[in-house]
Amino acid sequence: MKIFILALLFVTNLFANELSCPQGALSVEYFSAVTKGRKVTCGYMKNGVLIKHGNEYSFDKDGALIKTVSYNNGEENQPPAPIIEKPKGPSSDELAEEANAIAVLQELLKILAFDKLGINNGSFKVKTCDPKPKSWAVAAFTGAAISKSYVFNDQCDVSGNFTASFKEPFEVSFSLRNLKEYTATQMTTLMKVTQSSDKIRYRFEVINGSVSSSSKTVSFKVEHEIDIDPVTGSAKPSTQDGKITLTKIGNRTMNVVHPLIFKE
Repeated sequence: MKIFILALLFVTNLFANELSCPQGALSVEYFSAVTKGRKVTCGYMKNGVLIKHGNEYSFDKDGALIKTVSYNNGEENQPPAPIIEKPKGPSSDELAEEANAIAVLQELLKILAFDKLGINNGSFKVKTCDPKPKSWAVAAFTGAAISKSYVFNDQCDVSGNFTASFKEPFEVSFSLRNLKEYTATQMTTLMKVTQSSDKIRYRFEVINGSVSSSSKTVSFKVEHEIDIDPVTGSAKPSTQDGKITLTKIGNRTMNVVHPLIFKE
């Protein structure tokens, strides 16, 4: 009996040193005849009952540690609840940057609007960029491609050559002026006209677009459509439906959607 007690104390002290039970607690080892694993529990005796205090370690049959549970005077310590950080929204500077980009695009995209006579307010002018605006209507209904050349003048702040089509996407590349700090744009554009018994619907999309300054580039996508009066050929502003999607400003990627409505 004395040999057994000494052996038990030796094993207990060995595991206490190995697994670091709290001061005043000893380790007790259990073996499972079913799993062949073992469990080492730190604790102390009170009224003939083992009060778990410190860590309880579970090992598999190969001696690998598979679980650790911590106790404090018989009560299991619950792990702290995970801290879930709320996603951070854009800063005030980033929101201001986005608003500035939207304002720039609302001006720039006037160049793709059907009727430019009523949207030529502000410092950025597009009213006389196209010397033959009626050729768009011919191209829309015949399907013929048209070549355009825009040059800077008193009522045009866009310069560049392109070939447009109502059948397939086409590229435009313009030099710009009077559009804040931005001096160039590139757009993959798709135009479409649909006709019914009572109206004509004009639609343009910018599949991929960018507008650049010396310090940064804004990337975007656009959808816009509007009814055309079949009698007068004028656009009906109240029928507009459009949106701008900002996808990138500088190195910052985003997905910011804003309505695109041209003012009369």
